[in-house]
Amino acid sequence: MWARIGQVRDAVLQTIEELSPPTWSFVFTNVLFAGDAGDEASPRRLAALARARRASFVPVVLRCDVDELVRRITSPDRRLRLKWVDAKGVREVATSKDLIDLPFPNSLDIDVIEVPPEQTARLILEHLAAL
Repeated sequence: MWARIGQVRDAVLQTIEELSPPTWSFVFTNVLFAGDAGDEASPRRLAALARARRASFVPVVLRCDVDELVRRITSPDRRLRLKWVDAKGVREVATSKDLIDLPFPNSLDIDVIEVPPEQTARLILEHLAAL
């Protein structure tokens, strides 16, 4: 399954590089873990894509306390969007793995435990406007 997902990702990134103007923005969301070779390579690949398109690369990390993450992960809307809703599994992963560091210019790190989604979006937009 993961090999097929990689093929789809490759096709999407190639299509973006070949067909999209630099003024178009793309948002990629995922969880990337330190020590995982594929996860470590992912932001470098997206940064290279941005350079090839002469576009900006702005990595954003959203952090959240594990208890709050577990509370949010079980929300009904996540299930409707076919997202992971296994609270025990999420807790286990969140307490046993570290997120990768994103030492890129223009990066933004936000602790969202007490920040509502609308304010988080506003913080990201303000960061983008300041670049």
